[in-house]
Amino acid sequence: MDCTGCESVCCYDGVSLTFDEVMKIKLFVEDNKEYFHFLPEVFLNGNRTVTREQEYNDSFPDILPKTRCIFGLEDGKCSLQSRAIELGLHQWAIKPEPCWLFPLRVETDRLIFPFSSGSREYNNFMRYFPCAKKKTRKEWRTVMQEEIDHFNKSMINDIKI
Repeated sequence: MDCTGCESVCCYDGVSLTFDEVMKIKLFVEDNKEYFHFLPEVFLNGNRTVTREQEYNDSFPDILPKTRCIFGLEDGKCSLQSRAIELGLHQWAIKPEPCWLFPLRVETDRLIFPFSSGSREYNNFMRYFPCAKKKTRKEWRTVMQEEIDHFNKSMINDIKI
């Protein structure tokens, strides 16, 4: 999905991580110290990314704190994804799953599309994110086909025989 133009609003609160994601990020940062020179000493708080204060434009929702994930760059891109690309890795090799899938989410190993504008979740939360505006299931598949394919491939690769 093209995330330009929204100021990375979805990154306002950081992200919860799995144990594997925590370990992968710690190792990646350690191996790329010069690139991640901007990070504070503590960039993870348990299983969550730390946030920092962030200036947003006037359309940023007042209900959300004006913060951004510590890995967010000023241009709105994710430093984990940007560095992975620079190193020739897959763009989401290090980026946490909830980040590259947003606004889709995983529930019991399957993808859940964002709710429609009539739903309680949409009215209370998702409506603040430009990318979560009401789309049909077909439109979501078109917009996020790369993410959907990557998720499906990772699910197949996670099956243990």
